[in-house]
Amino acid sequence: MVEAAAEESPLVLVVDDIHAADNASAAILHMVARKLPRTRLLLILTGRPSELRMAAAPAALVTDSTVEALRPLELEPLGPEAAARLVATLALGADGSRGQVPMERILQASSGNPLAIELLTREWVAHGTSSLLADLEAMNTLPAPMIGIPRAIQGVFERQTRRLDPRTRAVLDLAAVLGRRLTDLSLYQAVDCSPSEAAEVLSRLKDEGFLREIHASLEFRNELIRAQAYYAVAGRTRQHLHRCVAERLVGRREEDAKAAALEITWHYLRGGDATNALPYALQGAEAALKVGAPYEAEQVMSASLRECPNASCLRQMRFLLARALLAQSKSEAALAVLETLMADCLSTVEYAEASRMQAIAEHWLSREIGLRAYKAAERALTAANCTSNVELITRALFEYARSGCEVGDEERVKDAEKRVRELLVLQKAQELPSVHYVLAYCHYFSCDVLQAAKCLERTISLLSGQQGAIDLFQAYLAYGACLHYSCEPRRAVDAYMTAISLARRMGDDARASDVAANLCLNYMAMGDYAEAVRIGKQGVEWGARSADRPPRIGSLMNLAEALLMLGDEQQAFQYLDQAREWMKHARTWRSEVAYLCESACVALMMKNFPAALDLIARAEQKAWGRERAVPDAGGFYTYRVFRTAHTSGLQTALTIAAECKNRFRTRHPLFFLYGVASTAWVEKQLFGRHTPDTEAELETFSSLGLEGKQATLRAQGFLD
Repeated sequence: MVEAAAEESPLVLVVDDIHAADNASAAILHMVARKLPRTRLLLILTGRPSELRMAAAPAALVTDSTVEALRPLELEPLGPEAAARLVATLALGADGSRGQVPMERILQASSGNPLAIELLTREWVAHGTSSLLADLEAMNTLPAPMIGIPRAIQGVFERQTRRLDPRTRAVLDLAAVLGRRLTDLSLYQAVDCSPSEAAEVLSRLKDEGFLREIHASLEFRNELIRAQAYYAVAGRTRQHLHRCVAERLVGRREEDAKAAALEITWHYLRGGDATNALPYALQGAEAALKVGAPYEAEQVMSASLRECPNASCLRQMRFLLARALLAQSKSEAALAVLETLMADCLSTVEYAEASRMQAIAEHWLSREIGLRAYKAAERALTAANCTSNVELITRALFEYARSGCEVGDEERVKDAEKRVRELLVLQKAQELPSVHYVLAYCHYFSCDVLQAAKCLERTISLLSGQQGAIDLFQAYLAYGACLHYSCEPRRAVDAYMTAISLARRMGDDARASDVAANLCLNYMAMGDYAEAVRIGKQGVEWGARSADRPPRIGSLMNLAEALLMLGDEQQAFQYLDQAREWMKHARTWRSEVAYLCESACVALMMKNFPAALDLIARAEQKAWGRERAVPDAGGFYTYRVFRTAHTSGLQTALTIAAECKNRFRTRHPLFFLYGVASTAWVEKQLFGRHTPDTEAELETFSSLGLEGKQATLRAQGFLD
């Protein structure tokens, strides 16, 4: 029959899971393979090597050397790119309300196994954040009492475990408990297995298909198999194994136990021993915050507060939890914890620290157009001044200055700078990174980016020997901005990329979004609009993931501008609409002025001059009396020149352009070039040409690699 069918057209016969075939079926297939070597037949047999060894007839078929055309092909797990394509294909048409497909998490849990990828992706599409994926990840912290393992995985697991002897099964059970530490051979003494015996058994488990070798180490083939093994262990037995592992980790050298503090905590908690877990939870959370892992600190502190609601160190636990939440820009949740803390009887230093953290949370939330943050920062500074802690006072001064900047209070920023300079007489203050950072912030506010960059270089130098990912992130973000405005865009890219790396390591999408917005602007200045759009979209996407702090106005407006420069008006208008919606909520004075100026920029690029004039007038009205505090002072001058030329004449406009150049010549290179461009525009209107000095200054755009900024000013009509 097969031969007759093959004569009409080539025939492909696929037999999946050949290891599960009965003897009769395997014998028929074997005969077909031997008897029809010249038939137009392609016979494809798939099977698991570990199970084929236990199935005599199928094994004889796939190892028969007399079948001349037999070609064994061992398939490796899918590579990252192929696996990502499979996830994307399976997730097509998913409900957008569930957010972005957690690609990295699915790839990590599935380890490239196509069946696991399909199961996890379809599960996520159906259930979102409550899917099986979350339960698998929880196995390393506080696992659910039980989870729904897919039947396909259950069936394979049960067939394979039937063949295991008791010692091998005990090692498999402990390996499932250990997870990433399954190759730590000394821990298998918990199941009375010596390191050499453990190594031998783990090798057998690899041959049986439970484990796989990668980078000279072993791991479960995927997290679904580990989950099946983990939940196959009786609950009380699992608890006992977790406690045994925790005790053995504690019994190691002090430095090793300290490094494994979080791991010890989770083993104790999963073992039902919260009392012994607590000291390691505090130690581990502190260490996690220092190295930039606030999510891990949040997890362990949240679990500890649930498990130990009456602990004597509740205050310390809440402080750590609030710090972890703020480090991820989870301001609403942090405020709730801080309100509980503030109701407690805090020491002077504790009260000052809690007040400062409240000011940070209020800054990110921008409630009541920034006035709540403004008042909170003042309270924080008053509280800090009641202590003798120079570091605490300096950090409170930063919030004090930042709150002034957001509402356009130049005097508050100047006051902060004055107070920081007074602290610098102390030798201790001179070695504090925060002191130099606050000075840099004040210089930046006053548009002296060259001095700000020097202060930040000192800040980064002092931070390099410390563990403080958040402080280092802030320093590199600010340094990138200073380099951008100092007309060093390529160096700015390096600083920004370091900041993004730190933000991603901390798991803070909101902070990563802020950096991406700045990078978008930087790439535009360089003329690389495609890269500006790519990183701009990435930034908006990161911002959208942050429930407490969605994409800021700069992310949306910068991306829209980059799209306009690429000629994609349709997409640009979509992001402009999002920005308009964003501004409907109560925002700070600073963000309102920034939005009006950015909108005027877009209107000029679109040659909509009536709209541009109206927007500039509104920006001037909003900034009245606070002109020196506007966020984009160079652009603001340029727009003022444009409107003044239309309302008061070109001579008056030329005076404003000259004022811009004089103010920024030695302090802010990019804003100085704004003055050059606006001067060139007025001169062309007045005289029909540029003066020799202006011609020479215009050459600076090309010499500094700012062709993109030159093109933007040309699109706005300021340059030819």
